[in-house]
Amino acid sequence: MNNPPGDPMTIGIVTALRGAVVCVRLTGDVCLPGESELDRAAVHLAATGCRSVYVDLAGVTFAGSVLANFLCALSTRSSLVLCGPSPLVQRIIEVTGLDRVARIVDRLPADWAVEGTLASATT
Repeated sequence: MNNPPGDPMTIGIVTALRGAVVCVRLTGDVCLPGESELDRAAVHLAATGCRSVYVDLAGVTFAGSVLANFLCALSTRSSLVLCGPSPLVQRIIEVTGLDRVARIVDRLPADWAVEGTLASATT
C-alpha cells in the first residue's frame, strides 16, 4: 500500500495477541506536519509498557528527521523492529545509526495477528 508523494501521513497502532508487542503502521509523508501526531503516539506507546515495537514502514513515501526522531524515541524504551523500509527510509535509518539499535526486516511477520486498534490518527 504505497501512497503517492504528498499524501497525508497516517498512523495506526495495534496490539498483537501475544505478549507486550505493538505494531505501528506509518503511511504517506512522514514530515513536519505530522510531528505532533508522532509525539503523541510515542507517549501513548510509552504508557503501554510494551517491550517490542514493530514499525511497518512499507507505506512511507517520504521521510526525514521527523521519522528519525520518532524511531529514536521508540528505541529508548522498547526493542525496535523496522519492517519494509524503502531505499530512502533505509538510508535515513543508516545515516542516523538506527540500524545499530533496531532490527531491520523486509516485512511484518507472516503470521502477524492483531486483536484491535489502540489508536489511529491522520494528519
